[in-house]
Amino acid sequence: MATQLDSNELLRIQPHWQRRNDPLPCTEVDAEVVAVFESFFQQSGAKFLEGHAGGDLVVEYAAFAAALREEVYDACEMLAAQPDRVLRQLGVAADLARTVPPGAEPPTLLRLRAVSPETSLAALRSETVDHFVSVRATVTRVGPIKPLVT
Repeated sequence: MATQLDSNELLRIQPHWQRRNDPLPCTEVDAEVVAVFESFFQQSGAKFLEGHAGGDLVVEYAAFAAALREEVYDACEMLAAQPDRVLRQLGVAADLARTVPPGAEPPTLLRLRAVSPETSLAALRSETVDHFVSVRATVTRVGPIKPLVT
């Protein structure tokens, strides 16, 4: 799917992007990807937004990935490689597809449920940092992180 993009598109997307209070900048490429994801949410992905009023949007991964892959064939690979950026792009696209003015509702944060394969906590290693992994665990105690520095 080809999407026309100009600086006006970037200006339209930036207010939604910047509401997510972290230092990830919005680039021209992000604006282009958001426009494609917005089209997905306006068409075949509209069912995932039904009844959503901002904030966490929880979707089943298998159904969402299958529907998204019909429009963006490498979406799952993009998600695995850059989860922070792609989840932000999807959240911004969901808000734009719902035509929510910036600040009217909490920004949409996409949460994926039942992602497979699951990785055991014991199998998490440094190479999984900044990658999309799925874990299942029970939290029994929470405390500050004290990494071992050698």
